[in-house]
Amino acid sequence: MIVYKSMVCKINPFSAVFLLFLFQAGAVHTLISRNGEDRSFDSAGSFSKDTAKDLHSGEIILSVKCTQNPEQSYALYIPLHYEPDKKWPIVYVFDPAAHGSIPVELMKEAAERYGFIIAASNNSRNGPIDLQQKAGQAMWDDTHARLAVDNDCVYFAGFSGGARMAALLAQECACVQGILLNSAGFSPYSPPSAKDRFAVFLTAGMSDFNYDEIIKLEKTLGNLGISHFLRRFNGSHGWAPKDVWQEAFAWMRLAAMKNGRQPRDEKFITTEIDLALRRAQTLEDSGSAYYAWQNYREVSDIFQGLIDTKKIDARTAILENDVKVREGQEQEEKDLDEQIKLQNKILSMLQFMQKPKPKWLTGEQLNNYDEGGFTFGDLRSQARDAIQQLQKDMEAENRPERRRVLERVHSVVTIYLAETAQFDMDSNDFEIAKIFYEFAAEAQPEIYGHHLSLARCLIRMGDKEESIHELRRACETGLSAQALSDLLKQMTELNSLTGDPEFQKLITAAPSGH
Repeated sequence: MIVYKSMVCKINPFSAVFLLFLFQAGAVHTLISRNGEDRSFDSAGSFSKDTAKDLHSGEIILSVKCTQNPEQSYALYIPLHYEPDKKWPIVYVFDPAAHGSIPVELMKEAAERYGFIIAASNNSRNGPIDLQQKAGQAMWDDTHARLAVDNDCVYFAGFSGGARMAALLAQECACVQGILLNSAGFSPYSPPSAKDRFAVFLTAGMSDFNYDEIIKLEKTLGNLGISHFLRRFNGSHGWAPKDVWQEAFAWMRLAAMKNGRQPRDEKFITTEIDLALRRAQTLEDSGSAYYAWQNYREVSDIFQGLIDTKKIDARTAILENDVKVREGQEQEEKDLDEQIKLQNKILSMLQFMQKPKPKWLTGEQLNNYDEGGFTFGDLRSQARDAIQQLQKDMEAENRPERRRVLERVHSVVTIYLAETAQFDMDSNDFEIAKIFYEFAAEAQPEIYGHHLSLARCLIRMGDKEESIHELRRACETGLSAQALSDLLKQMTELNSLTGDPEFQKLITAAPSGH
């Protein structure tokens, strides 16, 4: 992922959320204009039973190479009871790191239960949009050529930057009935509009640094009159667990029945309303009155027109007047405000450190450099102290709600550190990159990637001894000897260490604890 430094310098230091948009969306080399060229996916032609004979149902196929575009592939799941004589709903999935098998594994039980095909790109990843579009088009063409796809029931899904891609493609192609957005919302370049007539299922972990974005998006969708559902889960920034996808696929099927794209299924409706009300009741019984009220309201919305929702609406109205609901809503808003204030306090210091300065400055010269009333050294000390205090507060906090706020701030800060350090290193601004990598490694010492990145930076600075030390820490925190050896082909800096006996020990020994 790439962040343009010019953007960072010009952005208001209190726009942390926009910075995260940039980190997840990657470099935008080609932006799609919503009012410009029609980018609708084209059908790949008529379906042939012969083209699907090598695709086994009821099991995950890790890599299906696209017939017309062999460098593109996708992970695939076809329901066990798949029959080519009928049309099948399909979900096209975008993972931010091109790991198609991960979401397919999480979604396969829901796909089997509710009769969906899942295709997840092994090529689409955070980065240039045109490459992600190409991956989506190839996956679309190949599945339409091989499988009996129901074009009245097509859905896009994605996690993080993949969610932004799913939303953007949905807006442009006018070919989907719903999108499933996990841990991120719409692209900042193409926000939701009343013109968007597809349904939206939102989900995010309550410790996710994008949690506030998802909460705000839910309100925006409501104001725009877009059918939507919000599903929180306990967790951080990652793909939602399997049970969430069960709810998501069921919700999309209900939406399809409401608008006549799928036939009405009374048994299915009865089963799902029972499950939905039980989930809402569980929230209510656990003391989460606000979440329960919101859940009842959204359950009523999706089932209206399918069943009589008067009892659900009555329960929703009672809860709406409950003081605990108002308190819960106010507490969530207060927590989100606190998150923004805390993260912006630290980010503003880090952004001041990023202000352009002569690259020849090192050591004491850099520390004494005047940053508009502060020396660079002062800013660095203040930033380190603030990050360390955040960690101490997070580790000491016993209240779940408060701890989640601190965890979200911690994630925002560490992502900013790692992404900005990478940009600085790519720009040969090694002194600043080193400082930011050090901060990231101190903030998340258990993440071997931070130590690996810092080691690469130190090599470029000519400090082989310290780079070996950081590589050793990377191995102690999970980087295997084989993986480190394999990286010699990808990270050319490491080749300068091949003659070092200590480096040889690292690439021939198993990681500590293994």
